[in-house]
Order: sequence, then structure tokens, then C-alpha cells
Amino acid sequence: MAANTHALERQGSSLSPRQRGGAAPRRLRLAGLAALLAALPSGEALATTAERVFAAVSPSVVVVEVEEQRGSGVVVAARVVATNCHVIGKAERITVRRGRIGHAASLVRSDRDRDVCLVEVPTLEAPPVNMRPAADLRVGTAVYAVGAPQGLELSLSAGLVSQLRGSEGGPLIQTTAPVSPGSWGEGLFDERGRLVGLTSFQLGRGQNLNFAVPVEWVAAAVNELVAWRRCRAAPEPQCVIEEALAAARGISEQSSRSEALMSIAEAQARAGDRQSSARTFASALAAAREIAHPGDRSWALRDIAEAQAGAGDIPGAMATLREITDLRHRLQVLSAIAEAQARAGDRQSSARTFASALAAAREIAHPGDRSWALRDIAKAQAGAGDIPGAMATAREIADRNMASWTLISIASAQAGAGDRQASGQTLASALATAREIVDPMYRSRALRDIAEAQARAGDIPGAIGTSREIADPRDRSRALRDIAEAQAWAGDIPGAMATAREIADWKMESWALISIASAQARAGDIPGAMATTRQIADPFYRSLALSAIAEAEASARDGINGRLIGMAFEAIDGLTIPNARAAALARAAAALASARQESSNAR
Repeated sequence: MAANTHALERQGSSLSPRQRGGAAPRRLRLAGLAALLAALPSGEALATTAERVFAAVSPSVVVVEVEEQRGSGVVVAARVVATNCHVIGKAERITVRRGRIGHAASLVRSDRDRDVCLVEVPTLEAPPVNMRPAADLRVGTAVYAVGAPQGLELSLSAGLVSQLRGSEGGPLIQTTAPVSPGSWGEGLFDERGRLVGLTSFQLGRGQNLNFAVPVEWVAAAVNELVAWRRCRAAPEPQCVIEEALAAARGISEQSSRSEALMSIAEAQARAGDRQSSARTFASALAAAREIAHPGDRSWALRDIAEAQAGAGDIPGAMATLREITDLRHRLQVLSAIAEAQARAGDRQSSARTFASALAAAREIAHPGDRSWALRDIAKAQAGAGDIPGAMATAREIADRNMASWTLISIASAQAGAGDRQASGQTLASALATAREIVDPMYRSRALRDIAEAQARAGDIPGAIGTSREIADPRDRSRALRDIAEAQAWAGDIPGAMATAREIADWKMESWALISIASAQARAGDIPGAMATTRQIADPFYRSLALSAIAEAEASARDGINGRLIGMAFEAIDGLTIPNARAAALARAAAALASARQESSNAR
């Protein structure tokens, strides 16, 4: 090496000044390279570090088995394992294996956007790993991936951080550490055995294009889980809403996510938190805009706009309306806005909005479409208390089916206003029209709606009689559900239970039992309400019943029953489908907020 250096020096002395200007940097580069090589750990040192890391972290790395798919996971808290959501998929049965022992696990946290899921393993005894923020890493940092490819024995691969990409909540880690496709979810550790990320995906087939999600995302999920457990111990509407939002982030399908976020926004509005409600509505809109099919997107935007109007956010509903292209959906939203304006006491604005909707509906060329639009407007007019206006609109409807349905809506509004005589007359006219409908499906649906309206008007014998004429089992089940609900709220619990037993559809039966349990709780019969709840097999509907009982008892006794709401949360924690979990949490939050408001009013 010395001889070579002397030769370079001798050669440099004969170079021109310009040539010598390039020789000095070259000597510096050679010297720098030598220094870098000297600074790098030897192969023996690297091996020692890898052995030390593997020995330290392997007790905390597990195999995650879902049906026929396997991945890896890392213990990040007591009896809590972090893995990728794409490893879990939509499976309801999860097994965590450490060595030869398998443990039943359940999904407790799901962030599909970040591909971070947490599963709870009650029987797993393994030490949680230490963590190091991925933001502290630098390009060139040595990292070690430890996992179980295809469910085999734990293995280790070493590499470097080749790049850190993005920064929102922590950077994605690009690494040269080789990762087998069957071992996603394995831990990526630094030289001290601290978790810096979870391997998540690979671009193409290049071994140097492996990516890990940062440990910051894992820590955020763990913190959310801890916060939820604190919330369960001392529930407040706000912390339940936060848990519902976390559940919504676990929904990968955009229309379902939009629907879940919309229900959460409604719960926030009911809790009086208008600012948070507006933000959540904005998130629901963002999800709706990502729906690929134009028709489905229009449906979602319509639902959000109607919910915004119902929550009192008229400007928000107007803004969403401008994004809707489907004419019927636009008119439905306009009608919902007009109805909301009337309920807010702004009759003048309501009349103008209804007039705009009617003018647009009358311009629709197709008679059937025009009848649908006029029916929607008349229904909203009736809901707003404008019975004469609704009657006038109904007279413009040419389609007899639509005319019958419109009369049903008007009759319900009349009954709600206390005019039972007028309601009965209108329903009698609607019933006569419905019996003349030729199409069996439309006739069944019309009779169903009439039976529901009769039940809400207090005419239980008439409703039961109409339900006997309904041919379609699903329509009849829905009518019987509403009849049972009306009986329960009228205090006829035995009659309601008898009606519920006639319901063929288990979902409709569950809704009927929820109403019965809530009515029992409001009457002070908590043991009876709990007995009714035990008849509900599905955990989602059971959680709704428990929330309703807690709300009803709070209203009756001026205070939340912690045991009841705790049982509701226990049922919610048993839900594995994020859509159902988010919906149940939103309802629980609304129940808590309503109960607290009623208790406050009582004081």
C-alpha cells in the first residue's frame, strides 16, 4: 500500500497544475474510504451483534396464524401482539403460536390505513419489547429482521436502513434486510434489540425494496388501547367517540367507512360537540369521494347530506348537495334540508327550499321518476308539519303506488301531531289504495308501511290486522318489529313479547327485543330488561340493548349505571368486525350523552 502511495506521489509531481488539482481529491477519497472501512464492524463483530439481538428479542416474536395464512408478530405490551392487518384479514379466528404452544387471540385494535393491528392473547406470557422511534434512525443504520417465515422456526436477517420515507406520525423504513413474503409482521430491530418497525410490504421482487411500518404507528395503537381501557373504567361520551373513530380507521371498504364515520358524526352532534361533528362529517365525505362507482358514491353523499341536515348543519348539507349529480338524490337532500329548517323554526327558508325542490321535480320528464320525487318531497313536508302542503303535493302524484306511500307518511305525521282521527282517515284511504296494487312486491311494502304507521298512531289491532295481509316474510317481520316496539312503549310488555315471537327475521326480532328491554328499563324493571337482553344472541345487538338499558335507567334514576354500561362495552369488545364495532360504539356514546343530558335537565 505504501509503495502504491509513493508511486502516486511521484506521478503527481509530474502532472500539470490542472491535473494535480484532481489528484489531491483522489487521495482524500482513498483516505476517506480507508477510514470508512476501518470504522465498519468486522464480520465477527456483526455476527456477535446479530446473535445478541436474536437472543434478546426472540422470546417476544411469535407466529400469527389465521385460517390457512401465517405471519409474524411482536409482543408490544402485556399479552398484546402487534402484526400487520393484512395478515389478519377479515378472519374471526386468530391463533398466536410461540414455540409449539398455540394461544387463542382476539383482534383489539385495527388501523387498516397503516397496516397495524393489535391482538390480545390472554394466555400468552412473553416479555414486551423495548421501542426506539423510527424517526431517530439514519440511512445506513444496521437493522435486524426477526420473524417466522411460513410459520417455521424463528429466523434472523440483517441489513441496513436504505431510506426513510415520509414523516406523518413516523417514517416508513426502507431496508435491505431480506424479508420472506410469508413472514410479514415480523419485528425490525436496531443493534440494541429495540423495535423500530414491523415489516409490511415489498415493492416488486427486489430484496432491497422491503418496507416496514414505523414503531410510532404501533405505539399509537397501543396508546389507543390503553386509553380505551381507561375509558371503560370511567366512561364519558368523548372517550367512547375516540374509540369509535379508531374502529372506523380499521374499515378498509370506503362506503362502509363513510357510513361508520357518518354515524359517529351524528353521535357527536347529539352530544353537543358541533365542532368535532363537522370534522367527522368531513372525514366521512373524504371516504365517500373515494368510492369508485358513481351510483354508490351518490348514495353515500346523499346519506351524509341528509345526516348533516338532521344534525342541524344546514350549511354543511348545502355544500354536500353541490357535489351530488343524481337528480333524485339532490331532491331528497333538498327536502331533508327544508324539513330541518322547519324544525329549527325557520319556516320562511323551509318554504323556499320546498318550492325549489317542487319546481325541479315538476320538470322531470319521466312520469315514474317524477312520482318518486314528489313522494319524497311530500314525505318531508309532512315531517316538517306542513300537512296541507304535503296533501297538495300528493295530489300531483300520478302513480297509485307512490300516492299510497305518500298518504302513509302524511298519516304518520298527523298521528305525531295528535290528530288521530285525521290519521285514521288518511290510513284508511291509503289501505284501500294499497290493496289495489297489482305488483306483489309493491303491495307488500305498502301494507308494511301502513301497519307501521298504524302502530305508531296507537292502532295496534289495526296494525296487527294489516300485518296479516303482508305476503313477503321480510316485510311482515319489519311491520311486526314496529308493532312490538309500539306495544312496549305503551306498557304492554307481554303483548310486545308475543308479537316479537312471531317475527321470522332474527335481526328484526333483535331490534324488537332492544325496544322491549329499553321500555322495561324506563319502567324500572331492570331484571326484566336484562332477561330480555339475554334472549339476544348476536353480540352487536346485545351491546345495543345494554346501552339502551343504561340510557333508560339513567333517565329514570338520574345517573349512569356503571355495571350496565360496562356490560355493553364487554359485548362491544367481543365484536370482530370494525363496521359493527364502530356503529355500536357510536350508539353507546349517544346513549351516554343523552343520559347525561337528561340527568342534567333533571337537576
